[in-house]
Amino acid sequence: MNKDPVKEYRLLMTEFVNGNIADSQFEISYLDLFMDDKKQGMSKELYKIISDVFFDVEDYCSDVTLRDERDIDETELLKRTKAALKKLNDFK
Repeated sequence: MNKDPVKEYRLLMTEFVNGNIADSQFEISYLDLFMDDKKQGMSKELYKIISDVFFDVEDYCSDVTLRDERDIDETELLKRTKAALKKLNDFK
């Protein structure tokens, strides 16, 4: 049986991309998942996709009054997450 090492990430990202969870919930859930994950069974290529989203989530700032030039907004987070999800789904 092939265990999908990124199943939880894929599900969470899909929920966000489809609008089923808010950006704030995605931020909390993704950070929790990434910090608790042991990365077992994950190739370097998959880990790069997963970690890139982690850094995007870290760069995300929902409060426009606190956002600086290095931060991203919800639109950019959604765009980057969609691109990462496509990479995950296309990964062989």
